[in-house]
Amino acid sequence: MKMEEVGNTLQWIFTSILYPILIIGIFLYIIISISIIIHHSSNSGSHTRRLMGALLPVILLIFITITEEENRMVITKTVYLFNNLYRFLIGAIIGIALLEFGRIFAHSDNDIGASIYAMFLSAFGVFILYSIMQGVLSSMHYLLFGIILAGGLDIIFRGAPNI
Repeated sequence: MKMEEVGNTLQWIFTSILYPILIIGIFLYIIISISIIIHHSSNSGSHTRRLMGALLPVILLIFITITEEENRMVITKTVYLFNNLYRFLIGAIIGIALLEFGRIFAHSDNDIGASIYAMFLSAFGVFILYSIMQGVLSSMHYLLFGIILAGGLDIIFRGAPNI
């Protein structure tokens, strides 16, 4: 087997198998984190707040998907305005913010904070889902790389948030 064939095989494995697993892993992290946040609610009012925080971005996605194509393209065009470096930096900010908000809000006595964190996580998941639906996920690679790299480094140096 030639080295070029090995390279092509490895590239296929990373792009066709491992990248989708990474995207699914991000979704699972979001879903599990939101479930834990909702489960840790102290009463039914708190449970409802946190659940609404998690569902609001999903409801928004439903309304976005039923709008006309040209109106939906505003979000897609906005994504294409940024070059790869800015996408990476925005991703790094989002990755750190996800973890820091988790540390601050997830176990706070303030139900509003936990509800906002659930909404933030859900909005990020909805954004990835919307990117897949609109076919712009390929332009999100640098954003996702920034999220994974900055989030991973944050976890290495500060530890994972206790959700």
